[in-house]
Amino acid sequence: MHRLLNMVLLAIVAVGLIVSCSGKPIPVLKVVDTENNRLVVLAGERTKPVNFYDADFVILGGGLGGIAAALSICSAGRTVILVEESDRIAGCFTYQDTSVYSENRFVETSGTSRSYQEFRENIRQWYKDNDQTPPSFFPRRFPGMKDFAGDNFCFETEAALDVIDEMLAKNIERGKLTVISRHKVAKVVTFSTRIASLHAVDMDSLVCNQITGWMIVDATRNGYILPLSGIDYVCGMESARDTGEPHAADSPDSLFSGHYLYCSYAPPSEDGGDYQECFVGEMQQGVPRDTTGVVMVPLGPRPRRIVSKKRIVEQDISAESNPGPRAAFFRDSVGIGYHPIVLPPRMAPPGKEIIRTKPFQIPLGALIPRRFTNYIAGGRTIGATFVASRAYNAPSVEWQIGEAAGEVAAYCAGYGIFTHEVLESPEHVRGLQDWLVTKRGVPIYWYDDLTPYDPEFNSAQMKPFDESGYHESMTTLHFRQK
Repeated sequence: MHRLLNMVLLAIVAVGLIVSCSGKPIPVLKVVDTENNRLVVLAGERTKPVNFYDADFVILGGGLGGIAAALSICSAGRTVILVEESDRIAGCFTYQDTSVYSENRFVETSGTSRSYQEFRENIRQWYKDNDQTPPSFFPRRFPGMKDFAGDNFCFETEAALDVIDEMLAKNIERGKLTVISRHKVAKVVTFSTRIASLHAVDMDSLVCNQITGWMIVDATRNGYILPLSGIDYVCGMESARDTGEPHAADSPDSLFSGHYLYCSYAPPSEDGGDYQECFVGEMQQGVPRDTTGVVMVPLGPRPRRIVSKKRIVEQDISAESNPGPRAAFFRDSVGIGYHPIVLPPRMAPPGKEIIRTKPFQIPLGALIPRRFTNYIAGGRTIGATFVASRAYNAPSVEWQIGEAAGEVAAYCAGYGIFTHEVLESPEHVRGLQDWLVTKRGVPIYWYDDLTPYDPEFNSAQMKPFDESGYHESMTTLHFRQK
């Protein structure tokens, strides 16, 4: 039962007020500690921050997107606080587990950035240095799709954690990166269209700490900070009427799978109780009930996605809607990716779960919410429909999103501006793209015959954005067309 809970408990965070016997409201902070299956409740004086952390930027989530964002920002000489709810960096990797990445065949040539290729090569080198053999390949996941037949990247958690620790270590030693583990945000303070500060609960010491930064990169896996901050978001599948997508549902799909686990706890006393254990004893289906002293934990949550300046839809990336060699062209591209859309079996007709795509781009507008100006999506909270987001969740794409988010943050800091100002200025978009390509080796346009180390890489990558009609003239993925 406990193992099941570790897999499915949503890290619910809430801030609210309860009323004491004297009638005075008592502030409350609540977070679910998913690693230990308990509800942590701080009340009264305990909701006041004990420690204060401040840096140029705050990254939420230590998954692939968060790691890539941290490397990007630190490379620009800025300071970063990375908040991770597990007890280690790279919380996306489970102890004593084996990760299998099904990537496209271009992932180590033209299809990803220098930093992601370095991550993969460092893992291979780890096995050589430790005289170990990497895990075996797994069967082809996408039969009949030749672009995904040749790369099945397997590694064990120990290798990934060692490699990531080493990649981040120099930034920690230089004081550029501070990792705060076992923390989860319970309250977000906003001012106008900006996030001013975060109140996070230390789930080990049971205190509240305040974290501030000029800009926030959200690399969480479920976007739990969005409802806390008031950033507009969507969750679940949109309707076909809304998106026009061939594979969307006829009507919007529900937020969760429909099953809820109910956790009962004793409301804290006026002098501030610490926490109550939160082990689940009941599972029901239907509309969740609102009961004092009950926390409703949904089973099978789907990531929240921002309502962004640009919403990516299935038609932007599917092979069916894009007859050329590439997906739709985004003039504000800050990265690239390539992976099929893989729908959950219950959300697609039998045999239709996998939707072919064309090599696609990551538009800057999809990382920026409509209203808030110092928040950037750094992973799965990207502004895409449920259908389209299933392609953007691939490991190499998540890394590229996080890397782009980090570079956007650093670019904004360099000019003393916010995200909307970059997006709305063609000159700034062009400057950001030039920085990504020339300084970081990040491809923003698709070729299959150029790597980030190629002498022609910089000019070739910028060509589609500098020359009118160039994209339309490209009939293959080759830069050197025959």
